[in-house]
Amino acid sequence: MMVVPTIIIGFFVWIMFWLASSKLDHSLQNVEGNVRLVKVEKTQSYKTASGSTSQRKVQQYELRVGRVKFEDVNEELLNILREGDIYIFYYTKDAKDILSCEFIRKGN
Repeated sequence: MMVVPTIIIGFFVWIMFWLASSKLDHSLQNVEGNVRLVKVEKTQSYKTASGSTSQRKVQQYELRVGRVKFEDVNEELLNILREGDIYIFYYTKDAKDILSCEFIRKGN
C-alpha cells in the first residue's frame, strides 16, 4: 500500500530536480567590441502540406561582437548597425537575447 505513494512522491521529486536543472540562466551580460556581420547557411526543418518533414538550407546573418555570436537577430537591428563600429550589447546569458545596444565610437 505504501509503495504507490512512495513511487509517486519519488517521481514528483525527480521531475522537480529535472526542471530546476534545465532552467536557462537569464542573468544580464554585456560585450563590447567591433560589430561583424557574418552570412551563414543553416539547415531548417519544416512540415510540408502532406504532413511530412523536409529540410531546406537558409542563409541568415550572425552578429558577432568579440567572442559572442548572436543568431536570429532582428533584421531592423542589422540594418541600423554599421560593421566595424564599436558597440556595447546587453543580453541574457543562455538565450543570448539582445536587450539593448549602445554605440560607443566609429571603428577604424
